Amino acid sequence: MIAYQRINLLAILLCITIQTYAQLEIAENLEINIQKIYPSFSVDQDEISGLKVISDLNPHFKTEWIKEYYTVQFSAEVKGQMRYAKSKNNIITEEQRSLLNNVDHESKVNISIDYLPDNNLSHNEAKNFSFDAIVEPHRHAKFGTKEADMKKYLNKTIDISKLKQVYKPHAVAVVKFTVNSTGLVTDIQLVESTSSKEVDDMLTQAICNMPDWTPAKYRDGTLTSQDLVLTVGDHNSCTMNLFNIRKDGKPYLAE
Repeated sequence: MIAYQRINLLAILLCITIQTYAQLEIAENLEINIQKIYPSFSVDQDEISGLKVISDLNPHFKTEWIKEYYTVQFSAEVKGQMRYAKSKNNIITEEQRSLLNNVDHESKVNISIDYLPDNNLSHNEAKNFSFDAIVEPHRHAKFGTKEADMKKYLNKTIDISKLKQVYKPHAVAVVKFTVNSTGLVTDIQLVESTSSKEVDDMLTQAICNMPDWTPAKYRDGTLTSQDLVLTVGDHNSCTMNLFNIRKDGKPYLAE
């Protein structure tokens, strides 16, 4: 449970995460962010060369579970045909890395691990650990031409004084949307309300009225859509865990 903290309404922190953080300090424990939604397990195209072990793709995988590996198999569609790359341990091979580099855009890569658990059971049976990963594009969707553009836009379209009137400690309002392959903002959904229809409408309209973005792009030039969220409120709230927003310190929407 997140500890309750005294809220100082002398300022609101406006924090827009585009490449690096652009901030306008107005209050404590209230942030406005636009962030990319990531699949549960994903890797950017430019990160593939740095992958070394399975836990680089899925931090929930633990080598201490394993007494003996039987098969570690990567499988994915490449040019419409299913391809496989196998190994005998958790070290990612060049063949597996090549499959990740060449997987069809927006297709899932399945990683399946057959192993003998490391335990003290008298009857130790083989187990399987399996998950899907997505290869993210080389360049993520971008708003405007410089970092300050998003901050300027939200300052113009969101009335901070109205937010202060309805803000509740530990609450987060969320508007989900998609930047499609042509840069248009589509599929706008109010996911979490501020409890004020007027403010909800203001946040939704701020997204609806956005100018076109530069869409996400793979290394070969293929353009693709990406899902994002506008989050308003206490970003230490448990509600934030409902969205796959990266917490690894990397800048969101980075070039």
